Amino acid sequence: MFDKNKVKGGEKEMNKQICILSFFLSFFLSVAGLVGTAKAQEVSTIFSEKLNIYGYGLFDFCIASEGEFFPGLPVECRKGGSFAKALFAPFLEFNITKRARVLTEIEFKYAPEFEIFGEVSGANGGTTEGSLETDTKGNDSVKIEGFGEIDLAYAFFEYEFTDILKIRAGRYLNPFGLIHERRDAAPSYPYLFRPLLYEKVGKIRIMPPYNVGIQLRGEIPYFGYVVHVANGRGSVANVIDANPDKAVGVHLFGRVPSGVLEGSLLGFDFYTDKDFDNVRHTTLGGHSILSISEIGPGKIQLWGEVAHYTKDKQKALSWYALLSYLWHISDDWSLLPYVMYDTLDPDLDKKDDTIGNIVFGVNVSPFSQLVLKLEFRNLVQGKEKAKQIFGFGIAYAF
Repeated sequence: MFDKNKVKGGEKEMNKQICILSFFLSFFLSVAGLVGTAKAQEVSTIFSEKLNIYGYGLFDFCIASEGEFFPGLPVECRKGGSFAKALFAPFLEFNITKRARVLTEIEFKYAPEFEIFGEVSGANGGTTEGSLETDTKGNDSVKIEGFGEIDLAYAFFEYEFTDILKIRAGRYLNPFGLIHERRDAAPSYPYLFRPLLYEKVGKIRIMPPYNVGIQLRGEIPYFGYVVHVANGRGSVANVIDANPDKAVGVHLFGRVPSGVLEGSLLGFDFYTDKDFDNVRHTTLGGHSILSISEIGPGKIQLWGEVAHYTKDKQKALSWYALLSYLWHISDDWSLLPYVMYDTLDPDLDKKDDTIGNIVFGVNVSPFSQLVLKLEFRNLVQGKEKAKQIFGFGIAYAF
């Protein structure tokens, strides 16, 4: 026979112990939860205080009077015209300390396709069979006209000793000319399509866009410089060094920091490297801006760049000049009309191969982060018939 009183007493004792255990368990879980929340908040605070996300983008439309695949122009410039989500480029900047940071840019160009089905049309009109998957989704064939890509434009570590001395190491945009280190920042320069010296034209690439190496750089109000040693151009986006020679580059400029001529500058560039075929490429360049403010309601600017390029025995010359007037209509709205002549002679020893563009354009900005760009150009290549090209773009910063 069981003693009911003992059983009841045991049950009470057990319930008491369970209550005590539950209390301590709840207490420790609450403490752990608070600690976890605190840690999460700490991590969140670190990221919110040290991580900056910003970037640029460009959407454009381009149409030509005839033809397609024009030198130095994007593929959407063709007869019949084409819209293009040309670029979306977010930047991730993590400030490790007040002096050290890591900066990364990821470029999404021409709406990348992540899956390929069936037949793929190449940009040169050729076709290849899809190697990833041949499912045509019920159709006889599927052609994908897009050829987007995702590119890690740069990812580098930078440490600032003083304003006049910083060290940068990793993958970066080559410091060259007026815009190469901001070549994708379309809201920050006047033209819709970049000048020929910044583009690959045929087999001519005056300045490769990227490099992997190390830089010493500095900047003060009147002067700036970059000296760098890197792998040089290669077939895999300057990541692999195929020869013992290293690329060497120098970028120098002086500028006017204040006054009527504020923003005026004069600079010099030198760059040399070897390609996968062990052929030497050397570029000498100069760049300048003459900026005069207090001219009516705005300021007038004259931009100019020139580059002399040598590849083995081949010599090329490219330059452009741009005249613009920036008119501040109100606190937010601004208008910038411009005219530009842009040219490239891909081989100075040959005749009738010069490419020339006469460009008329206007930028309309309802606020600083948005620029609407209109551009008309008359393109002449050698003795070929002139072609007319019209472009419209929406450039934005975020």
